[in-house]
Amino acid sequence: MKSLVQKHVRALELRKLGWSYSQIKKELGIAKSTASKWLNKYPLTYEQLDKLQFHNEKRIEHFRATMARKRQTIFDDAVDKQDILVGELTERELYFCGLALYWGEGGKTHYYELTFSNTDPRMIRFFLIWLKNAIKYPSHNIKIKLHLYQDMDIDDEVSYWSEITHVRKEYFEKPYIKATTMRGLTFKTWGHGTCNVIARGLKYARPVFAAMEVLARRYSAS
Repeated sequence: MKSLVQKHVRALELRKLGWSYSQIKKELGIAKSTASKWLNKYPLTYEQLDKLQFHNEKRIEHFRATMARKRQTIFDDAVDKQDILVGELTERELYFCGLALYWGEGGKTHYYELTFSNTDPRMIRFFLIWLKNAIKYPSHNIKIKLHLYQDMDIDDEVSYWSEITHVRKEYFEKPYIKATTMRGLTFKTWGHGTCNVIARGLKYARPVFAAMEVLARRYSAS
């Protein structure tokens, strides 16, 4: 008997092949609500919709695809409006955006370094911009350590993140290879593992940790 995780992985594979909700539900013996939870972010393409045999299935999947496109249109409109509102950040605004991000997501194990880990290349780029322009950290001192999966092409992933970060490969530390595989993931990722940016130096880290403490004392006090 397949575990729930195995069924989740298989459901995603079948969806990418163009299977409908009802086909996947029947094949894997899962509830309709489970199929909806797992697959709602994976609408079928027009080509896949045309290949569905039964009229009712095609109608339902067309509706799901239409609603997904409608949600995307609404979101794109919101992005356009916020783009105007946000505008260009001043150096001070950039500093506090990065500080808030670091307070929530940055590494806090060692007080002498700033570390940030994420699978999203856009978040990594933002952190690097923050280091360079707000913290004034020297780019040539930045190190990168990747967390990858055993079924990945390690050299390709190092090349990918080197291009994203503009950090030369010789500044990459030995990657950590997880025993699990990308295929076994049941959630969406960017498909390139996790990138860890490391900026060592007490001179740069101490003010950031101190600023976070100021925010905590000033705005989090009971």
